[in-house]
This record gives sequence, structure tokens and C-alpha cells, in this order.
Amino acid sequence: MGIKRLILDRNNLKVFKFEENIDISLKDNSNCSSELMFILSNENIKETNIHIKLEHETNLRLFVLVTYNTKGRSIKDKKNINITLNLLHENARGEVFLAGKYHSNSDTDINIVINNRKKNTKGYYRGINFLYDSSHIFTKGLINIFQFANKSDSYFKDNNVLLSPKTIAKTSPILEIKADDVKASHGATIGMLDESQIFYLESRGFERKDINDILIDGLLKKNFTEYMSDELYNLFKDNISN
Repeated sequence: MGIKRLILDRNNLKVFKFEENIDISLKDNSNCSSELMFILSNENIKETNIHIKLEHETNLRLFVLVTYNTKGRSIKDKKNINITLNLLHENARGEVFLAGKYHSNSDTDINIVINNRKKNTKGYYRGINFLYDSSHIFTKGLINIFQFANKSDSYFKDNNVLLSPKTIAKTSPILEIKADDVKASHGATIGMLDESQIFYLESRGFERKDINDILIDGLLKKNFTEYMSDELYNLFKDNISN
């Protein structure tokens, strides 16, 4: 499988429906602030690799929307999504946001690596996954703050919503800190939709499917609206709603 390379040098928003290996670079000293969105929707692709390289004084927000259509498949459907964020020079900042929905017997591994290689670098990951039917997901997050990468700041946050009793979600955050005076944190949640909210909406006459959509919309807003435009948020919502 080939590698697609993107070199960005100006403020922009680009949307790609893309499944292959990809390298992303932001040019040094460009004061570039870019937004990219990848839509992963081809169920025949088994592995996607995204490698990000950020130079001095660059800023990237990457939005990843996972919408593999595996409804109705009876066999286990294994996929891997690997995202590596390399903060190569001072004052580089990268943010990765991922939202996905998983159906049938899908089995997805998501591997996130954030490498703070120089001082004053910032790397953030925020993900939310919605699991249906008998789907499984395992998310691993590594924050690696290298020696002399002082004043760096990174976090990994992973949220998983189980919409069937047969779904399984696991998450494994790892921090490797080799510098002083840094910030590094992680958090994860795994659970079902709030039963009290479901009961309240049912008592108001809402159907169960509509209730799920309402509560999923609320979770997406809580996690993402602060970071994206209304247009981009609506694209996420329309694809994540079941």
C-alpha cells in the first residue's frame, strides 16, 4: 500500500475520504494553523496509518471520523487504526479528535502515540466511540515526553459508549516521562447511556431510537463542539447517528 504525503503551509481546512497510509507535515516557521478531516468508511481496508510531523511554531487539528459499514456481517471484521503525532520542534501543537461507530462483529484496535520531542510542545488526543451489536474496540494511548522536552503538555482522553450488552471496550493509556516540569495526563470512560435520561425521555413520549440519537448528540457536543465549526460538527453528527 502506498503512502500519501501532505505538506501544509497555510491556514486551511481540508476534508479527505481516505483509507491508506498518510504522512502529514507542517512546514517550519510557517505559523501555520491547519485543520484536516479524514473519513474512514471503506470496510475493505484493514489498516490505516496516519503519521504527523509538526515543525517549529505550527498548529494542527486533525479530525478522524470512523464509519465502517459492517452491518450484517457474521464474521469477525478486524481493523487497525494507527495515529502517530510527532512534535519535532519547539512550540509545535497538535490535536487529534476521533469519533467512531462500530457495528456487527467489528473488532477495531486504535493505537495513538504522542511524541513530545522538544520543549514547549503540546499534543492532545480526544476520542469517543459508539459500539453496537457485538463490536469490540481496544484503544491504546502512549504519551512519550522525551528528555529535555521541558514545559511540554500532553493528554489522552478516551470515551466509549456501549449500546448493546454484547459490546466490549478496553482502553490502555501509558505515560513515559523523561523530562522535568511537564504536564501529562490521561482519562478514560466505558459505560452505557444514562438510564435516568432514557427513562425521562421515554416518559415524554420519545421512541428508543430517537432517544439514542438525542443522547449521542449530547455526548458529541460535550466532547467536540468547543473545538470545531458548526459545519464540521454537523458532519460528525450526521455520520455517527445510527
